[in-house]
Amino acid sequence: MRALSIAGVFALYVAVCELTDYLLVRRPAVQAFPPKLGWRLLRWFGIAACVAAIWGRVHGIVARPNSWPLWVYILLLLFWVFWPRSVLVDSSGISSCSLFGILRRSILWAQTSRIACDWQEENLNVNFFQTIWTFMGTRITVTSRDGIRIQHGVVNQKQGIFLDALRRHLSPEVFDPGLYDWHP
Repeated sequence: MRALSIAGVFALYVAVCELTDYLLVRRPAVQAFPPKLGWRLLRWFGIAACVAAIWGRVHGIVARPNSWPLWVYILLLLFWVFWPRSVLVDSSGISSCSLFGILRRSILWAQTSRIACDWQEENLNVNFFQTIWTFMGTRITVTSRDGIRIQHGVVNQKQGIFLDALRRHLSPEVFDPGLYDWHP
């Protein structure tokens, strides 16, 4: 019964976080390409675990002999807040933001200088040395004349629709050779 109540609280927490993220980030955009559901669930779990660990340390819960120091939990919390990023496309340009719209960076369509595609691998590790799973795919990078880069990678949803949105707003000259005609 206790496990069911913990699962219910976590489900409510995830639902509130997803709704807040949807209302703040995805709803105002014409087209949104958030991280895939599994990555978002991993983010919500990571944030909850880091906040629980920080709260436990601050409120004097005794740490085990080999537990991590407080600063490690704070760095992990910042990691989960800022990665993975959502990519947004609208009539003015393309933008990317972290959790709840933090650290938004934008590229106007007229400022786009190059769209490139390359191979990407993301590893999911138990620790720093033991890989559980490797996610492989292509990453599309949009670069502005100022050097700002926005990436749509293997963690984001709907790569084909993202390329169609880029084709709709940009001329074929900014795409790397063969990328304009590529349909994933």
